[in-house]
Amino acid sequence: MSHRRRLAILVAAAIAAVAGLFHAGCAWASDDATVTRLLGAFDALVFWDDGRALVDARKWRTTLRVQLDGAPSADEVRMTMAAIATAAQAAGLAMERVAADGNFIVRFDRDAGYVVNGRRAGCYATTGATLRGEIREARLFVDRTQRNLRRCITHEVMHGFGFPGHPEGIDSILAVGPSQRRDSFAEADLVALATLYDDRMRAGATYLPGLLSARQIIAERVGAVAPGAAADHLARGHLAQAVSRLHARAEGGDAPAQRLLGIAHYLAQAMPRDDAAAVAWWRAAAARQDIAAAFWLGEAALAGRGGPADPVDAQAHHAMAAARGHVAAMVRTAQALEQGRGVARDPLAAAVWYLAAAQRGNALAKAEAPRALARLAPPERALAEARARGWHAAP
Repeated sequence: MSHRRRLAILVAAAIAAVAGLFHAGCAWASDDATVTRLLGAFDALVFWDDGRALVDARKWRTTLRVQLDGAPSADEVRMTMAAIATAAQAAGLAMERVAADGNFIVRFDRDAGYVVNGRRAGCYATTGATLRGEIREARLFVDRTQRNLRRCITHEVMHGFGFPGHPEGIDSILAVGPSQRRDSFAEADLVALATLYDDRMRAGATYLPGLLSARQIIAERVGAVAPGAAADHLARGHLAQAVSRLHARAEGGDAPAQRLLGIAHYLAQAMPRDDAAAVAWWRAAAARQDIAAAFWLGEAALAGRGGPADPVDAQAHHAMAAARGHVAAMVRTAQALEQGRGVARDPLAAAVWYLAAAQRGNALAKAEAPRALARLAPPERALAEARARGWHAAP
């Protein structure tokens, strides 16, 4: 083979290699852009109530029993059931139509003049959820005189599935503004539904861990990574923006943001672990009456993170949060009273706290309450059960 021929082969191979790298790079950039776009939409739709207040993720865990009130017309029934069916299919939820005792209730009115948050509204939705973020009921109110009734219905259905946001600059049925004319679910809406209702997305998921879970789910759904393969290299820019946004709100005195930033430091979520910073943010949030921050201060004091271990201080924080209805703090308080950890041992009071937490759905408390009761004499057992039934959180 001549020297010129060998050189031509080498050049062709080099060009092919460069082309391969270029196409691989373009594919990575395209995947990153897609995941970033869809993650940004999920962020705005799930974690920001009306675009202003930071909230935890909420989702249904049960069959939707759809009840239509207000004598809807055939067209109104068709539009409503089609919108709910599309959302339920994307979410993987079962649904059925019922005449009464529904948990997903749509009420049709005429010229209702709804006012929501000080603004007139053609339609609106409310949801009721447990402390764990599981939606138990949705109520949608629809003024049937709206010009674009299909948009109105579909918009509120999305809210009813656990999406409180009204994003700007995103193609979504929940986007607001005079230029918004969409009357059906957008790609971002359907991906958000599938992501929120993926089993890996926990009901009650908080901001940063929720975004980390969403990134993984979305990356797998769009084929950017294989199932189970890490997606840490994707949407880093959006995660950095989310951390910056959380910092800005925390520094501005927003107690939930301060608590979440503390958790992120404590658990190394999207940032390095920093126990001292976590405790400092929780103290700031607790000073603003954030009961969950008080619970986390108790956790840090119990574990000796951010300072020396102090069971007395831990119990003081846990008891404060428990009195205000924080269920995990109620279990910690029961454990402390049962063991005499940081407080005098009191089996009767421990049983009351276990029972009260169990009544609010805590799995550990449900397992521990019978054992705690069994250690009491019959009169004390009856007293513990009566006190637990009558317990109410302090305002």
